[in-house]
Amino acid sequence: GNADDLTLGGNSLTNSSMVPGNVEVYVGLNAREVKINGGPQVAMALLAPLCEVVLDGSAGGFYGAIVGHSVDCNGQPQIHYDEALSKDVVGSEGKLEIISWQRY
Repeated sequence: GNADDLTLGGNSLTNSSMVPGNVEVYVGLNAREVKINGGPQVAMALLAPLCEVVLDGSAGGFYGAIVGHSVDCNGQPQIHYDEALSKDVVGSEGKLEIISWQRY
């Protein structure tokens, strides 16, 4: 792996409000992979446009939004998109919008 990659597991990130807009994680341009595995539910906006994002099915549930080069799911992780983030999350080029998505 790359030293700039990000792995979130166990209780490494907490958002007691469970409001995804309260935690925005921006992953740097040198990172290539983000892994989220194990542990309780997580609520956040993850902005990692150049990364492969991997969600492990053992994760308690993901609430929020993910922007990544690709998003891979191992097992059957629960993903809950927060529509409020479509108006709140600002990227470097301005507002982010969903161009396409696919339900698995």
